[in-house]
Amino acid sequence: MPEREWDLFRGELRWLQRSLGPARDWDVLIGESLEQLAVEIGRDGNLDALIARARAERDEAYRAACAALRSARHTAFQLLFDRWLEGGAAGLEDGPVLPFAVAVLDRCDRKLRDAGRNLDGLSETERHDLRIKAKKTRYAAEFFRALFAKRTAGRYIGALKRMQDSLGVLNDVAAARALMAEVGLVDLPGAALLDGWLAHARVAGKSRLAPLWQGYYASRGFWCR
Repeated sequence: MPEREWDLFRGELRWLQRSLGPARDWDVLIGESLEQLAVEIGRDGNLDALIARARAERDEAYRAACAALRSARHTAFQLLFDRWLEGGAAGLEDGPVLPFAVAVLDRCDRKLRDAGRNLDGLSETERHDLRIKAKKTRYAAEFFRALFAKRTAGRYIGALKRMQDSLGVLNDVAAARALMAEVGLVDLPGAALLDGWLAHARVAGKSRLAPLWQGYYASRGFWCR
């Protein structure tokens, strides 16, 4: 893709991600942590108050997301991107697809391996980067798998998905903590209950990561000849 289009599309997609992301983060925090915690411990006034505040924050995030989708900026971006696609995606080159697929899969897999070399010592930021690389590698493998017609592709993709899901849980835990701090909910009495729940999820998630990484590592290379 030409640099001008790349910079424009990347900038607009990042703006859209920032506009929509908080609604998704509140959905995850409420649906996968707060409401599950409430089921486990039963009625608790402090937790009920925290859930009510979180739902109010989610409503505000929904309004912001809807406003972004209705904006002239989003409409202009959609029209521009559609026109680029309809014009043949100017800048994309023709050529043999198999060598290109091998090169893409090699590059994605190498970056993923490099990012996970010190798996136990990764920071939250580094684990987030590892999750993104696992997602990109999985999507590339899914996109190109029909070119290779090997059953091992399914094992590789399955291993990536399981690792990606585990990393996603750890990322959601980190995002939940940041979200609570951002809107000033960490000082509410019910926040201590949530903090314990998140700490447990973090420990459990980290313990599952190493065997999932080994499963991914053992299933690599279906694109190699």
